[in-house]
Amino acid sequence: MTKPQVKRRMAAKNAKGAKESETMTADSESALRTKKLRLHSRAVILLAVILFAWAGVVAAQTVVLKPEKNRLEVAMAGTGSTSLPLLVTLESGYFSKRGLTVNLNQVSASVSVQGVISGTIDIYQGGAAAIAGNLAGADII
Repeated sequence: MTKPQVKRRMAAKNAKGAKESETMTADSESALRTKKLRLHSRAVILLAVILFAWAGVVAAQTVVLKPEKNRLEVAMAGTGSTSLPLLVTLESGYFSKRGLTVNLNQVSASVSVQGVISGTIDIYQGGAAAIAGNLAGADII
């Protein structure tokens, strides 16, 4: 073998080794990407499990809630467009479907505020008299 032939063979071996190292680098990069993908997939699955478990706990807690009272005394100063939602929900049975008995009374504003202060009326749907009572120091809000 002549000297130029030896040089060509060595150059060919070096080129082959470089290709093999590029292939190994590409394989290791591919393996690294695969590992990262698996890690990200596991993290997403773990996050989803935690989220669903938390949502289940929250849902279980909201189902257990019961009203403080089964009967509510509601007073309103007069009928009008502002009391329409209350009247519709009462007539449609919305309260009774949820286990509440609502007694609706129409009384004067000052009597309603006095009833809220004394505790005989639970809810007052009105305005100025309740505001005046609160400003006078009554704890009605």
